[in-house]
Amino acid sequence: MKKPIAIIFILALATFSFIEDCKAIGDPPVSAVPTQGAFTGKVMDSKSGESLVGVEVSILDTDYKTYTDLDGNFSFKNLPEGNYDVVLSLISYNKSLIDDIKVEKGKVSLVDVKLMTGK
Repeated sequence: MKKPIAIIFILALATFSFIEDCKAIGDPPVSAVPTQGAFTGKVMDSKSGESLVGVEVSILDTDYKTYTDLDGNFSFKNLPEGNYDVVLSLISYNKSLIDDIKVEKGKVSLVDVKLMTGK
């Protein structure tokens, strides 16, 4: 008599474990909930409108820095919510400061910049 009860108990335990595993699979992972944001942009010459390659784009008071690609695009991802000040610089152009770029959780802010040539 003890064997059937033990078998039923083991089957019930296995079924319960399977149901709990299925619930966990259907729940979104914690990392899927956006906790950070991003901003991206394009840098162009103010007169010609041409894309500028190799512009240094830095977020003030951080170590974050990147450079524009062949199409003048740049991006910063996985940033905590907040407002950021960015400095853009390229030889033969005036440095440009962009104030208060707003970054919100799960969103991407767009920033387009036109640099003026230096005198």
